[in-house]
This record gives sequence, C-alpha cells and structure tokens, in this order.
Amino acid sequence: MLGTYPGRAVPVEAYGEVMERSPDVETRVERFTRGSDLGWVADTLAERRDEILDHWLEATTAQPFHQGRREHAVADHVPHLFDALVDLLQRSAPRSVDPGAPLDDSAVLLAAREHARVRMTQGLQPADIVVEFRLLRQETVGALRFHLADDTPTSDIIGAALLVNDALDGAISLALEALTRSIEEAREDFFATTVHEVRQPITAIKGSLQLAVRELGRPAPDVERASEALQRADAATNRMVRVLTTLTDVSRLTLGRLDLQPTTVDLIEMIRVVIGRLDSEDESRVALNAPSDLDATGQWDAAALDQVMGNLLSNAVKYSATDTPIEVAVQAHTETVELRVRDHGIGLTEEEITRLFQRYSRGQGANAHGIAGLGLGLYLSRGIAEAHGGRIWAESDGPGRGTTMRLILPRRVPSAPAEP
Repeated sequence: MLGTYPGRAVPVEAYGEVMERSPDVETRVERFTRGSDLGWVADTLAERRDEILDHWLEATTAQPFHQGRREHAVADHVPHLFDALVDLLQRSAPRSVDPGAPLDDSAVLLAAREHARVRMTQGLQPADIVVEFRLLRQETVGALRFHLADDTPTSDIIGAALLVNDALDGAISLALEALTRSIEEAREDFFATTVHEVRQPITAIKGSLQLAVRELGRPAPDVERASEALQRADAATNRMVRVLTTLTDVSRLTLGRLDLQPTTVDLIEMIRVVIGRLDSEDESRVALNAPSDLDATGQWDAAALDQVMGNLLSNAVKYSATDTPIEVAVQAHTETVELRVRDHGIGLTEEEITRLFQRYSRGQGANAHGIAGLGLGLYLSRGIAEAHGGRIWAESDGPGRGTTMRLILPRRVPSAPAEP
C-alpha cells in the first residue's frame, strides 16, 4: 500500500517508521517539507509583503479587543515575524536544503515572543493574541491561494504552507506560555509587594493603638495625646487602603480586567478637587491654567481618572523642591482634551523615560533621593489612559531640569465594534 510523503510515493509502513523516529512536535515538520522547492512561495510572499501586512492590520484593528483603534493595533514585531518566515523559506528554497524547524530559527522565535510580550503589557488576553496570529496565518496562506502561479507544483505549496502554519502554531504556543509566565510573575509580585507595603501601616496602626490604650488606661489620661495616636492610626489605615486599592487595580490591569464606568466628567473640576486634597503648602505651589469658559468635559470613568490626576500631582510634588512651582494646564479640542503637569524637579534621562510607565519602574533620581513609592502609579495611569482610548507620556530635558507629564483623552471612550 502506498502513501504520499515528501512529494513521492512511499509505503505507508515507511511513513509510520518516519513518524516513530520523529515524535518531537517542534522538529517533525522538517520531514514533511523536505524535498519541496520553497522558492516559489518565498518570492510571492516577499512581493506581496506590504499588502499582506496591511490587510492583517486592517483585520486586527477591527477586532473588539482593539476597539477599532489602528494605532493600538499596530505591532512592530509582526512584520519582523513575517520577514523571518520569508527569510527561512528563501534560505530553504532549493529542494536539497533541509528547511529546519521554524522555531529553531532565532529570528522567528524572537519575533513571536516579543509580539506576545508587548501585547500582554497592553492587557490583551490569550485568546486575543491567538486571534492575531490566526489572522496573520489567514492573510499569508490567502496570498498563496490567490497569487501563486497556476503551474506551481502542489507539493511545493503544501510544503511551504506546512512550514508557515507550523511556525505560527508555535508562535501561538509561545504566546500562551509567556502569558502563563506573566500571570505567575504578576501573582508573585502582587503577593510580595502587598506583604511589604501593608506591613508598614499595620505596624504604625498597632503602635498608635497601643499608645492610645496605655494613655486612656492611666488614672489621669492624656486625652490629647491619645487622640493624636488614634489620628495617626486612622491615617495609617487610609494609607493601607490606598495601597491595597492600587495593587488591586494594577492586578486587574495586568490581567486585562480593568472595566470602565463612563459618566459625564468635567476634567477641570476634577483637577481642582485633586489639588484641594493636597496639604496647604503643596496646594499653594500649584498654578492651574484653564480658562473659565473652557469646555473640558467628556465621557470618562471618574474614579479611574481621579487616580491618574492624583498620581500626576503627587509625583510632581514628590519629585520637586518645596519652593518650586507646579504648573497644570488644560487645553480643549473638538475631539480631545489635553492635560499637562509640569514640575521643576529632578527630571529624567532618556533611558528613564522609555521605562517610566513599566510596572515597578522608578527613576534613578527617585531612588537616589530616597523618595518613597511603589513604582505602580504611572503603570496604572497608562493603563487607564489607554483604556479610555487616550495617551500619556513624559517629557524632560534631562536630570535636574524638571518633567512634563502629558495626557490626551478623547471626549468619549471608543466603543467596541458590534459583533457580526
């Protein structure tokens, strides 16, 4: 009995022997594609590269998890992955060359992993990343379906399709593996940070309460001293609640579960409220530049934006000297509202700016000056801004020259496309 294998008729028994000798799912595709001429396919894909990637981006932008935002769907590593696949096909074009396992190719491996990593930092779910790889597969194989010459040998087409499909299947596996690792790291970080950050206020609460109990237990208690101790305990409790709220929100953001509840919000009024929560000395440093007739309203999640405003202002206060001003400016446009918070403090290097919004990232200046912080506020702020369809970024002329934080929000949170 005969079967078809690498373009020729071979006994099924021999096919079975080959299968027994290559149980490794990562390498067995080599045997299926050996003997194929992959040059036809490589040339077609190279010629149609921009068209394929444009169609992929259009299809990806239309997915609900990107909410129709092209700039959010743009992916730097998908073109690298496509080019690496084409390069692999070109190197393996002659029938005498063994194409090798796609995920043994360092360029394919790196591009697949990096795309998955970046998408996870954007909050995409595993199913979303799988959809992106499936769309790339559809556009790539679809190009072969419509653009290969009619006289291209079927065995060569099948060999190339097998190689491309196996590489993208492997990319999907890498994405899921990376997501699992990310979830484990997030869980460990959450636990370690929670223990560390909650221990301090708990210690303060316990000490303050013990002092109050001792005072109130005396024959002639010092009520004022006991009251001050209870106020310190209350302040420490509030601090613990803020820490736990931040950690919980960061966890939700990391896992893609940050849900917004948009209502009509006046950004200028919100900023005034946040400024009013500062102590009197810090409040006096803040200059708000917003015309009284400026329309800075939008459909936003009030609680989430309050966190962003609080983070930006508290950072400006912490990272600048007490005798320097903090300038807050609001500009309104037809479709967007922009906020700028400018301090004249320790500033940032270019390297610090690139990683400023990463989880647990803190500037060297903050560490050198002993400024306390979790390194989570700006990570959370970026997630909230992007969930609203907006952007947040930092600008600085360098160390010692201050920092400007800029936030742009569309007046309405983009809605996900309706399900077909």
